[in-house]
Amino acid sequence: MNSMIHFKLWIPLLLLAGIPAPNARVCAEDTKTLTVLDLRQSLEKDFSGSNAYDAAKAVGALQGIVNREEPRLYVIYLPNRMALERGFAIKQPCQDLFWFDWLREEGRMLAEYNIHETTDVWEAIERFQDDLAGLAVWDEEVPATSNVASTIAGAENLLPVRGNEEEGSFLSELRRRFPNLRTEVDLRGRFTGQGKIPDTDLDSTGSRKCDAYLWTVENYLKTGKCGSTHLAYYIDGIDWQKISPDAPKYVDYGNLGLFNADYWISKRAFFFDLSPWTDVAATDEPEQPVGTDGRTLRTILSEANEVNDYDTVITCGGFVPWWIKYTNFRFTKSTPVRTRHEPVETEWHFSDLLSAYNTVMDADAAGLIGMANASVFQHHPLRKHYEQNPAPEPLEYDPNTTYIQFAMLDYDAAAWLSQAFPFIWEDP
Repeated sequence: MNSMIHFKLWIPLLLLAGIPAPNARVCAEDTKTLTVLDLRQSLEKDFSGSNAYDAAKAVGALQGIVNREEPRLYVIYLPNRMALERGFAIKQPCQDLFWFDWLREEGRMLAEYNIHETTDVWEAIERFQDDLAGLAVWDEEVPATSNVASTIAGAENLLPVRGNEEEGSFLSELRRRFPNLRTEVDLRGRFTGQGKIPDTDLDSTGSRKCDAYLWTVENYLKTGKCGSTHLAYYIDGIDWQKISPDAPKYVDYGNLGLFNADYWISKRAFFFDLSPWTDVAATDEPEQPVGTDGRTLRTILSEANEVNDYDTVITCGGFVPWWIKYTNFRFTKSTPVRTRHEPVETEWHFSDLLSAYNTVMDADAAGLIGMANASVFQHHPLRKHYEQNPAPEPLEYDPNTTYIQFAMLDYDAAAWLSQAFPFIWEDP
């Protein structure tokens, strides 16, 4: 469990993220097919380095696109880190399999589905290539464009792919196998941090990353191409070790949130990764004018509210990546300190900021960020009525008695709860 104590606005996270409510039942009217893509071995076996990252990102986006209306693609990959790292006994150590097995029980949502199993990413793309309108290619030199590509993926049904054309890259292999998937949006070389922001009348902010997000505001958020009720705060495509040499390896799937993207892409969410602070430069782009990240984030929040006519509560998934960006957290004593702001201070500041803009959090915080298949879970039907336990009879207060109330909570959001439930439910 995260050692930090978070004070966050509680919302019905399970319902917002689409986690199935225990004991809900449904019978499928027609037999349908669900493709189950098992990546537990194939992701590392078939891909490596940035290619593995690109494959995982592509799968998350593919899921979001094809599962928008109904369950069609289920991914098996993530272990139950909460149970395994803390030594809890659990029958099914793979959290994706736990929920899949639960949903396959008689009377549940997936019980009547035909199941097509595969371990091949390329086969999964082939099965659903008719649902894709092409590719959104992002710029490695501007890692923020990886998030821009995810926004575009949801808006235009495009697969977001790193713009590496070298032989053996994920993009080159994708082009070879699927020549019909053409590049519809190419973000490479577009954002220089100088002059005008492309396709707008806006002056550059002096920040390549912030220019990329403001371009997305102008061309997707304000135009209604992407959604305005869902925001997704997930770390962009930057190499962690470029920021901190002591950081975990680049492809840490559990803390990258790549598999979380399916739900947010299905909702056509606006993706971003920005520091909430306006009194310092962002640690991942220290050369930017001070406060540019924070001002850009406020622009996104403000414009989303304006599109919503200020009468809709916005949901923001993800959270401040305090362990790698925007705070003075260090993996080791040799890690350089790049800002004065502390992690908890930054968390609270971000929480305050969202509250000021009519936004609630589904905060996939560090340590247990990973959650796949929410784009499937969102289709689980809810009961018309959930009966609550009756209120207890009031106790008579005894002034001579010392009363102690004790609570321990830090499950943050849907991702944490999806891992906590299995071993809590199985514990006799």
